[in-house]
Amino acid sequence: MTQTTIVPESEELIYSELVQLRSELKRLKKQAPNYDLNQLKRVYEELNIQDQGNDYDEYSNPVDKIIDDAYQIISLFWMALGKLHESPATYIQLVSIQQCLDHLLEFGVYTLDDLLPFQNRLNELGEILKVTEDKVKSKNYPARSICLRTLVLKKLAQCRSSLKKLMDQWEYRSDELVPIQDRLIQIRRELAIYVNQKIDDKTVFTRFLSELKDLDKLRIDGKFIGPDGVPLKGQTQVIGLMEECLEAIEEIQTSNHEDHSTFSPTHHKLFTLRRELHNLYLSRRWTLRETDLIKYQHQLNEFDATSQNGVYIDENGQPLTNQVLLHFLVQKCYSLLYKLLSASEPVAEALIPVYNQILTLRKCLYEVKKLGGPFTLRELFPYQIKFSSIENLMTNGQFLDTEGQAPEGQVILQALLKECKDILYQLKDMVDDDDED
Repeated sequence: MTQTTIVPESEELIYSELVQLRSELKRLKKQAPNYDLNQLKRVYEELNIQDQGNDYDEYSNPVDKIIDDAYQIISLFWMALGKLHESPATYIQLVSIQQCLDHLLEFGVYTLDDLLPFQNRLNELGEILKVTEDKVKSKNYPARSICLRTLVLKKLAQCRSSLKKLMDQWEYRSDELVPIQDRLIQIRRELAIYVNQKIDDKTVFTRFLSELKDLDKLRIDGKFIGPDGVPLKGQTQVIGLMEECLEAIEEIQTSNHEDHSTFSPTHHKLFTLRRELHNLYLSRRWTLRETDLIKYQHQLNEFDATSQNGVYIDENGQPLTNQVLLHFLVQKCYSLLYKLLSASEPVAEALIPVYNQILTLRKCLYEVKKLGGPFTLRELFPYQIKFSSIENLMTNGQFLDTEGQAPEGQVILQALLKECKDILYQLKDMVDDDDED
């Protein structure tokens, strides 16, 4: 696909309008958690109108990029609103899956166990889209409302096609090559971990190098030969992986003689990005707003755009140092982003009012905490009362609807409520001692 930064003359007007719509979506994002749903729906309708006629076969110019960005934000809005079983919410997840699969295709470092979670998730998303399609067929939908659905279905087909290529590559190999490839993948990953942790242990790399040479001796005239004297199937990927490992060791040994402070700003940005995503996954994956993830998505997309034939380059067009580490960090970031999106749980419509109350209480408590204290019990009393009133809405530890059922979203509401409780305890520790008396 040929990409260009030039806006076609015939699309200059639509480009300008799309930029305005994207900016409006970003302004709406700042209103969290109290989104203006009517305004969101209006922007969504206008975006669909502007996007009519696009066949989505390829994204090759700034207009296509703007459409993609806008729909990613729309998708995150749908997730933030708990509408995970509607087609718009699936788009950003499919984009994330595609990015992970693209990296696996490009670098070939994966096992069958790496592919199965993607296969299962694509099947789940496919079921969501099938239900949506059945609903569409039973109603007379206006043409402008099918744009994102069409794009989502194309993205799903693209993901399935990439997954099939990976599956085919994995299956198209002789059984004799399976243990060799598995060990090479393990070595490749261990090398990336050593680089990431800045471990300078010559004995480790000497051991890896010795093992790679032993594996290389299994080849005859550069090929792995079977018992029948015929070259084994699927060895191209195995040989390529072996060469990658050897190149990685050489690059690591070279970089270990350099000062790690010479890492480029790009390296440090990726370190920071990975650390932030990892912290989000450990501590806030049940409570973060999905719209918060769009900045991480954009940062990764911008960096990935600097890759040429699998090599990341700087602003001067020169290859960045330590490509092994860069590939490791990018893959980790995409993987964490996908996990954060996959961890989202829908909040049922019946629980939205109490969900918004808890979010508002949490926001207020954080604002109070920023003041730093000391506080009086009288100052904290309204927040304690509000917390107790929300807690009293639960029956046997669950939030129920009018029919006495426990709708989806229990985990996220209870996690938010626990966070509020923890902040309240922290604020009480800041109460003035004289006031306690």
